[in-house]
Amino acid sequence: MSRRFNKYMIIFIALAAFVSAEREVLAHHLAGLPHYGYQENYPKYSKVEEKRTSGDYEITFSYYKIYNTNTVELVVYIKNIKTGKPYSGSNVTFIVYSEAQHPEDTDPYVSNIATGNTYRAGWKYEIDGIYFMRVSFADEDGSIINEEFKMQIGEVGTNWKWIAITGGAFLLLFCIVVLKKRADMK
Repeated sequence: MSRRFNKYMIIFIALAAFVSAEREVLAHHLAGLPHYGYQENYPKYSKVEEKRTSGDYEITFSYYKIYNTNTVELVVYIKNIKTGKPYSGSNVTFIVYSEAQHPEDTDPYVSNIATGNTYRAGWKYEIDGIYFMRVSFADEDGSIINEEFKMQIGEVGTNWKWIAITGGAFLLLFCIVVLKKRADMK
């Protein structure tokens, strides 16, 4: 095989490894809100940070699993877009439910306000899976604002799509090498 082909193979393998690496491995820097929770239960890191706009409010949701437990810390920061100030209401509730449940069938968690106007609640889960968290709070007019966020807790299972894509790419490379060798023999 030629040196040029080997060079491209190494580049391809490096790119495949980089693309397939988990997000946590690459996340050395956490932007924004997740830093507020580092005082308790260190070490932990945010699994996700998602921002949404609902009405006059920007809602930032973050969660992280506390190591060696079935506890997840749910954290929400709510900011009024018009005034630029954090939401200061006291009645922010979280409802957590799985894909197989309905939100009305679960009990709400009343959040505790923490430093920096973040609302937090601890939640215990039984099995790994996909869950949804609905945050509810009242705006200045008294109307209730609901926003839902998706969470993946633990190992949900093998993502066969990525395994098939990677296997297909290696099979394609193998076929190219075989065809190249056959062409060189003629």
